[in-house]
Amino acid sequence: MKKNYLTLSLSILTVMAVFVFFLNLAPKTQAAPGPLSGTATIINTGYTIQFSGNGGSDGTVPFSSSFDPVNGFDGYGWSHEYGWIEFNGWTAKALSFVGTADRETIADWATGTIKLGTNSDGGSTGTIGYGIAFSSDNNAYGYAWGGNVIGWINFAGVTYSPVPVIVIHNECVGGSCVSVNGVGVDQCSPLGSSCTAPPSSTHNECVGGSCVSVNGVGVDQCSPLGSSCIIPPPITHKGCVNYSCTIVNGLGLNECSTVGESCGVITLIVNGSCSNSLYSCTAGGVDNKSSNSNYWTWDCIGSNGGTNQSCSKSKIIGGCDPSNPACLEYCSNTPEYPTCCYVLPPSDPADQLKCIKLPHYIEN
Repeated sequence: MKKNYLTLSLSILTVMAVFVFFLNLAPKTQAAPGPLSGTATIINTGYTIQFSGNGGSDGTVPFSSSFDPVNGFDGYGWSHEYGWIEFNGWTAKALSFVGTADRETIADWATGTIKLGTNSDGGSTGTIGYGIAFSSDNNAYGYAWGGNVIGWINFAGVTYSPVPVIVIHNECVGGSCVSVNGVGVDQCSPLGSSCTAPPSSTHNECVGGSCVSVNGVGVDQCSPLGSSCIIPPPITHKGCVNYSCTIVNGLGLNECSTVGESCGVITLIVNGSCSNSLYSCTAGGVDNKSSNSNYWTWDCIGSNGGTNQSCSKSKIIGGCDPSNPACLEYCSNTPEYPTCCYVLPPSDPADQLKCIKLPHYIEN
């Protein structure tokens, strides 16, 4: 009975030792997110979001934000118009929109929610794709979507400063287990213990059209040794780099179809909208300007599939205009009659106010 118990105990210890050994095979990576700087611009209003510096109502509160390619954004930004922006992974919130207790009862677009990740629910139609990426020189490009309240946010102008990644693993050097820089699997454990260096590992590679043995851990690319072989082509995929479809190295899903074509460009739909000012629009372009004796008319033209809107402004303004001597004199001479003033179109050579007398109205 004692012999069986001892055998079982040794088996358990063996399994635990094997588990600890394979647990230490994983390479250890020490990495930190990099700080962000610069400003992003809200397209609809021209407002900006700063990613580092001093903020708050008095401009004395220091703040900062950072970016991690795996975990997204973190920290705080500052907007003079919207206040503090809180980053959390692939979303952010403008904290001034609603109180924390109210957010669960209000739709996302009204809470100041900003989506930073790659999505396809942007724009007023909820069907436009968008996202943020960083170029090889660590400058941001692309757009975030802040819902119908904030709208599109252009991240051009934001810079990411990545912190160097330090990769270490354990090696047996001079009979002692030490930590060394570089990618690799642990060859010993724990640090400081005595160890024996393992024999060098080799694998087969295709070099100059012939299968040869090379040093280092790797998967055999050919067999048998000495046979003729063909070097496999590099692994690539199509990526969107600076808004152009480009071949990039490494595994990945194709982000575009034809090399050289434009990609990642967001087309914003603009609906024409009239302004209170003459011959002007709050959105869209001005067209078809005309006038008659009573009205000026014009159209605000939408773009990228947006709608048009017809606009008009009356020339008749009730009462006398005290800033115009002619109207004032006319009204003072005929107080028993209601009068009104109208403005000639800007294109009229006279370009001045004139007065007319309304028909006399006697109440029955």
